[in-house]
Amino acid sequence: MDEDKTICFSASFECGNLIVNNIKKDQIYNFSIVNLTKKDSLYNKGMKPLTFSRKAHKNTGIGWHRCGTNVLYYQNEVKRGTNPLTGSKGSSSSKHLSTLSFNYKGEYDDDTVFFAHCFPYSYSDLQEFLQKIVSSPQSHLKIRKRPLCKTVGGNVCDLLTITDFSSSSLSLSQRPCVFISARIHPGETNSSWMMHGLIEELLSDSPEAKKARKMFLFKIIPMLNPDGVIAGNYRCNLCGYDLNRNWSSKCDSDKHPTIYHLKQLMTNLAKEGRKLWCYIDLHGHSKAMDVFSYGCSLAPPHSLKEWVFPRLIESRNIAFNCKKCKFVIKKGKEGTGRVVAFKELGVMFSYTIEASFCGQTRGGGKGMHFTPQALKDIGRDICKTISFFSFSDPIFRAEFEQVVIEVKEYERIAQERSEKLAQQQAQLLAEKAQRKEEEGEKASASSRMGSSPVILSPSSSISRLPHSTSDSHLPVSPVPYDKPSSSFSGSRASKGSKPTRHTRTPSSPTSGYTEGSMMVPSLSDTGDISELTMTGVGMVLSDASASSAMLRDSERLSGLEGSDDVDDDDDVSDNSSSEEELCCADTSGALLSVMQSFSHMEGAGVGMKVRMRELIAQEAKKEKKKKDSKKKGKKRSSKKKD
Repeated sequence: MDEDKTICFSASFECGNLIVNNIKKDQIYNFSIVNLTKKDSLYNKGMKPLTFSRKAHKNTGIGWHRCGTNVLYYQNEVKRGTNPLTGSKGSSSSKHLSTLSFNYKGEYDDDTVFFAHCFPYSYSDLQEFLQKIVSSPQSHLKIRKRPLCKTVGGNVCDLLTITDFSSSSLSLSQRPCVFISARIHPGETNSSWMMHGLIEELLSDSPEAKKARKMFLFKIIPMLNPDGVIAGNYRCNLCGYDLNRNWSSKCDSDKHPTIYHLKQLMTNLAKEGRKLWCYIDLHGHSKAMDVFSYGCSLAPPHSLKEWVFPRLIESRNIAFNCKKCKFVIKKGKEGTGRVVAFKELGVMFSYTIEASFCGQTRGGGKGMHFTPQALKDIGRDICKTISFFSFSDPIFRAEFEQVVIEVKEYERIAQERSEKLAQQQAQLLAEKAQRKEEEGEKASASSRMGSSPVILSPSSSISRLPHSTSDSHLPVSPVPYDKPSSSFSGSRASKGSKPTRHTRTPSSPTSGYTEGSMMVPSLSDTGDISELTMTGVGMVLSDASASSAMLRDSERLSGLEGSDDVDDDDDVSDNSSSEEELCCADTSGALLSVMQSFSHMEGAGVGMKVRMRELIAQEAKKEKKKKDSKKKGKKRSSKKKD
């Protein structure tokens, strides 16, 4: 009788997504998850999935660990909105989904294996941790726990109040309030590990923790979306809402109870006269490396003071990278907790702190995945930094003065670059005007020669006018633009057309994460592979992303490159196809002028030239359409008169 090799899938466990039963030893399985929405992922930078084998844990004690070979993340040909159960297909304008593919080799027969995107941290884990810290000796002098509210699913959303409760009531009433939250996006489990370390440090007896408890009143919500965590959702609650897009006027007590009651808590404390000092929202990032923050600066000097806190964290933990921090308020982020707390609720400093799902690019941990301990250490260092987060603290003042010096130096360099660019542009315009004047003189001279007869004698030194088109005396034709480089060779696909598929060359698996460790699984190097969902692994090169890269090239050349992030993980929507809408507000003449100016600049990028040419063509088409519509309108009006 043949052995049953059928594997069974399940998600019937807390915060579960994928459990596989009946795994066989030495059998290689290929998993392909085909309905992911983001175009890119840290899996393309060497990140690996996590696995937990019940038999391996029982026999060796090994728990969750990174695994998998031939890990690949690529855009597939399935349109968003496609449902194989109902037979519905996405529209021709829908964006494509992405696939995560990896191989797993069984270690034991009849094994049960769990898979995860990041180290799990469940609602039950949180409840055990909270019970432990609340029941510890002398805890009543540091911490109080109560429900913030009930969720849609009837679960409790916990609120922790941490401060030095041994102080006088007057001192307690005057302390500024610091709000800290995590897991508004339930799939970002790394934020819970940071929160775990932060709470442990804040309740410890370290000098920084004691100082922080005496300085501030902490209101901490360790898990803002318990329902989503329990159900195994990635971003939404049970009602299907992304809570971090509904903080503003959309906030509803029935659909978004946790953020609604947190917002009410902030409002009530402000009405009581409590200073709302800071709000920190902990997140995970699926595309960027390191740990970094987003802030809400409006104008100096407030913006300069907001830079200090991230810099102080970086001085304690090399995993935090200030170069990736952004202090802007995008239009698409106005419904986030960070922005609403800052603009509507009057919180002085508001941050989103993002931790990579993968790892860091600097220091001793470079090239290694983040572990739960590393994430807890980051949380501890955030807590220690808060103890210096005061205008009266000498460390804060010294760092602020350094920031002011650096900003002044940056402004000086920026001013010099701006003046230099203005001089170059003025020089280019002058050269252009001179060339036009010379061409005009040549044209007028040739017209005079053509209009009045020229009497030639055998002894005349005047040569005959050229007739051959190859004659070197003819005016020089405009130099054609360079062809796009091979990396931008794809053209924008027409509606309904399938994207081009490009395959990666196979490479051997590597340990940890390294740049360029994407591999294509093939039968030649993987042996007997069980294809579970789909075959034909390849990569789709998005033409929209190529156009976006060309636009960024032009922005760098013109000195207009903004502080836009690779894609803030708060941002799920894909805006790569909106560059035409942004750029077409300019006239074709202005674009032509800019393009001609940059075509003479040293180092003008190929992408920029191609992009400008595309935009000019688009504008010409628009103008032609307008003229055609006017002509049609005139014809219609004349017919009516007749």
